[in-house]
Amino acid sequence: MMEKYFDPRINLAFILAVLLQAITAFIWIGGAAERLDSFENRLNQQAPINERMARIEAEMQAARQSLTRIEDRLDKGNK
Repeated sequence: MMEKYFDPRINLAFILAVLLQAITAFIWIGGAAERLDSFENRLNQQAPINERMARIEAEMQAARQSLTRIEDRLDKGNK
């Protein structure tokens, strides 16, 4: 006598639908992983730019302080 592996009320369309959903989920997960890898690569490429920007900001702050000192000296000299 043959045993049935699933309930006979479950038809082939339902099984195919579940299988299709599983395949779609795997494809979506693969795409999400690819997008994450792409984002990580862009982030790693921007790291040197961020460091350069921080150095430029520090240099600009020092230049502003120097300019302020020069202006103060000129103002004192004109009085």
